[in-house]
Amino acid sequence: MTADSKTEDKKRRVLAGSIGDCVHSLGVESFAEWMEDRGEGFLAVKLGPAVPIEDVINKIRESRPEIVAISMRLGDLHVDKLISEFIEKAARYHLLPRESGIRYSFGGLRPAANLVRAMTGLPIQEDKFSPPADRHYDLDEIAEKVGDRIASRIAGMCKIVEIKGRDRRIGG
Repeated sequence: MTADSKTEDKKRRVLAGSIGDCVHSLGVESFAEWMEDRGEGFLAVKLGPAVPIEDVINKIRESRPEIVAISMRLGDLHVDKLISEFIEKAARYHLLPRESGIRYSFGGLRPAANLVRAMTGLPIQEDKFSPPADRHYDLDEIAEKVGDRIASRIAGMCKIVEIKGRDRRIGG
Protein backbone atom coordinates (compact mmCIF):
# COMPACT_ATOMS: atom_id res chain seq x y z
CA MET A 1 0.00 0.00 0.00
CA THR A 2 1.43 3.35 -1.02
CA ALA A 3 1.28 6.55 0.99
CA ASP A 4 -1.23 7.94 -1.54
CA SER A 5 -3.60 4.99 -1.11
CA LYS A 6 -3.40 5.29 2.68
CA THR A 7 -4.42 8.94 2.37
CA GLU A 8 -7.21 7.98 -0.04
CA ASP A 9 -8.58 5.39 2.44
CA LYS A 10 -8.81 8.02 5.19
CA LYS A 11 -10.78 10.51 3.09
CA ARG A 12 -14.36 11.25 4.02
CA ARG A 13 -16.67 10.09 1.27
CA VAL A 14 -19.82 11.59 -0.22
CA LEU A 15 -21.59 9.15 -2.54
CA ALA A 16 -23.97 10.53 -5.18
CA GLY A 17 -26.21 9.18 -7.93
CA SER A 18 -29.76 8.85 -9.16
CA ILE A 19 -31.92 5.82 -8.45
CA GLY A 20 -34.42 3.78 -10.42
CA ASP A 21 -34.96 5.02 -13.96
CA CYS A 22 -33.97 8.59 -13.09
CA VAL A 23 -31.19 9.93 -15.31
CA HIS A 24 -30.99 13.33 -13.59
CA SER A 25 -27.77 12.97 -11.61
CA LEU A 26 -26.16 16.35 -12.38
CA GLY A 27 -27.53 18.04 -9.24
CA VAL A 28 -26.34 15.42 -6.76
CA GLU A 29 -23.03 14.99 -8.57
CA SER A 30 -22.52 18.77 -8.40
CA PHE A 31 -23.32 18.60 -4.68
CA ALA A 32 -20.68 15.85 -4.26
CA GLU A 33 -18.11 17.91 -6.16
CA TRP A 34 -18.96 20.96 -4.05
CA MET A 35 -18.38 18.93 -0.89
CA GLU A 36 -15.04 17.75 -2.31
CA ASP A 37 -14.02 21.33 -3.20
CA ARG A 38 -14.73 22.68 0.30
CA GLY A 39 -11.35 21.46 1.56
CA GLU A 40 -12.86 19.38 4.38
CA GLY A 41 -11.38 16.09 3.19
CA PHE A 42 -14.33 14.73 1.22
CA LEU A 43 -13.91 12.48 -1.80
CA ALA A 44 -16.78 12.50 -4.31
CA VAL A 45 -17.90 9.02 -5.33
CA LYS A 46 -20.25 9.46 -8.30
CA LEU A 47 -22.44 6.53 -9.31
CA GLY A 48 -24.10 8.21 -12.29
CA PRO A 49 -27.65 8.02 -13.60
CA ALA A 50 -30.30 5.30 -13.30
CA VAL A 51 -28.52 3.17 -10.71
CA PRO A 52 -30.54 0.21 -9.39
CA ILE A 53 -31.28 0.59 -5.67
CA GLU A 54 -29.53 -2.69 -4.86
CA ASP A 55 -26.34 -1.36 -6.52
CA VAL A 56 -26.53 1.87 -4.49
CA ILE A 57 -26.91 -0.16 -1.28
CA ASN A 58 -23.95 -2.36 -2.22
CA LYS A 59 -21.80 0.71 -2.96
CA ILE A 60 -22.78 2.23 0.41
CA ARG A 61 -21.76 -0.99 2.13
CA GLU A 62 -18.47 -1.07 0.22
CA SER A 63 -17.40 2.58 0.50
CA ARG A 64 -18.97 3.51 3.88
CA PRO A 65 -19.62 7.16 2.93
CA GLU A 66 -20.36 9.83 5.48
CA ILE A 67 -23.00 11.35 3.18
CA VAL A 68 -25.22 9.76 0.51
CA ALA A 69 -26.90 12.10 -1.98
CA ILE A 70 -29.68 10.48 -4.01
CA SER A 71 -31.61 12.02 -6.87
CA MET A 72 -34.99 10.72 -7.92
CA ARG A 73 -37.49 11.42 -10.67
CA LEU A 74 -38.15 15.06 -11.32
CA GLY A 75 -41.87 14.57 -10.68
CA ASP A 76 -43.57 12.59 -7.95
CA LEU A 77 -44.66 9.45 -9.83
CA HIS A 78 -43.24 6.31 -8.23
CA VAL A 79 -41.15 8.23 -5.71
CA ASP A 80 -43.08 6.64 -2.85
CA LYS A 81 -42.18 3.16 -4.09
CA LEU A 82 -38.53 4.07 -4.75
CA ILE A 83 -38.04 5.68 -1.35
CA SER A 84 -39.84 2.84 0.45
CA GLU A 85 -37.68 0.26 -1.34
CA PHE A 86 -34.51 2.22 -0.59
CA ILE A 87 -35.38 2.50 3.11
CA GLU A 88 -36.26 -1.18 3.41
CA LYS A 89 -32.99 -2.28 1.79
CA ALA A 90 -30.93 0.19 3.82
CA ALA A 91 -32.59 -1.11 7.00
CA ARG A 92 -31.77 -4.71 6.05
CA TYR A 93 -28.04 -3.86 6.15
CA HIS A 94 -28.20 -1.50 9.15
CA LEU A 95 -27.46 1.54 6.99
CA LEU A 96 -30.08 3.84 8.47
CA PRO A 97 -28.63 6.99 10.07
CA ARG A 98 -29.26 6.03 13.68
CA GLU A 99 -27.39 2.75 13.19
CA SER A 100 -24.69 3.79 10.74
CA GLY A 101 -24.13 7.52 11.23
CA ILE A 102 -24.56 8.03 7.47
CA ARG A 103 -26.38 11.24 6.48
CA TYR A 104 -28.75 11.04 3.51
CA SER A 105 -29.87 13.75 1.13
CA PHE A 106 -32.73 13.09 -1.31
CA GLY A 107 -33.23 15.57 -4.14
CA GLY A 108 -35.87 16.27 -6.77
CA LEU A 109 -38.39 18.90 -7.78
CA ARG A 110 -40.98 20.16 -5.30
CA PRO A 111 -43.72 17.55 -6.01
CA ALA A 112 -41.25 14.73 -5.26
CA ALA A 113 -39.77 16.54 -2.26
CA ASN A 114 -43.24 17.22 -0.84
CA LEU A 115 -44.16 13.57 -1.28
CA VAL A 116 -41.11 12.54 0.77
CA ARG A 117 -41.99 15.24 3.32
CA ALA A 118 -45.53 13.84 3.58
CA MET A 119 -44.08 10.36 4.09
CA THR A 120 -41.81 11.58 6.90
CA GLY A 121 -44.14 13.90 8.74
CA LEU A 122 -42.23 17.03 7.73
CA PRO A 123 -44.17 20.17 6.74
CA ILE A 124 -45.15 20.48 3.09
CA GLN A 125 -43.42 23.34 1.26
CA GLU A 126 -45.39 25.71 -0.94
CA ASP A 127 -45.13 24.76 -4.61
CA LYS A 128 -45.39 27.86 -6.79
CA PHE A 129 -43.91 26.36 -9.94
CA SER A 130 -45.44 22.92 -10.59
CA PRO A 131 -48.81 22.95 -12.34
CA PRO A 132 -51.50 21.01 -10.45
CA ALA A 133 -51.51 18.42 -13.27
CA ASP A 134 -47.92 17.51 -12.27
CA ARG A 135 -48.98 16.68 -8.70
CA HIS A 136 -50.16 13.10 -8.61
CA TYR A 137 -50.78 12.49 -4.90
CA ASP A 138 -52.99 13.76 -2.13
CA LEU A 139 -50.19 14.54 0.32
CA ASP A 140 -52.44 14.46 3.38
CA GLU A 141 -53.72 11.03 2.34
CA ILE A 142 -50.14 9.76 1.83
CA ALA A 143 -49.05 11.03 5.23
CA GLU A 144 -52.00 9.26 6.86
CA LYS A 145 -51.63 6.08 4.79
CA VAL A 146 -47.89 5.69 5.33
CA GLY A 147 -48.12 6.66 8.98
CA ASP A 148 -45.54 5.00 11.20
CA ARG A 149 -44.76 2.15 8.80
CA ILE A 150 -42.11 3.90 6.70
CA ALA A 151 -42.27 7.38 8.20
CA SER A 152 -40.37 6.47 11.34
CA ARG A 153 -37.57 4.92 9.32
CA ILE A 154 -37.36 7.79 6.86
CA ALA A 155 -37.59 10.41 9.60
CA GLY A 156 -34.48 8.88 11.12
CA MET A 157 -32.72 9.49 7.81
CA CYS A 158 -33.71 13.11 7.38
CA LYS A 159 -32.18 16.26 8.68
CA ILE A 160 -32.92 19.68 7.26
CA VAL A 161 -29.70 21.55 6.61
CA GLU A 162 -28.95 24.94 5.17
CA ILE A 163 -26.13 24.98 2.64
CA LYS A 164 -24.12 28.18 2.88
CA GLY A 165 -21.42 29.57 0.68
CA ARG A 166 -21.09 30.90 -2.80
CA ASP A 167 -23.53 29.54 -5.38
CA ARG A 168 -21.32 27.63 -7.83
CA ARG A 169 -23.97 26.88 -10.41
CA ILE A 170 -23.55 28.34 -13.88
CA GLY A 171 -24.09 32.07 -13.68
CA GLY A 172 -24.12 31.99 -9.87
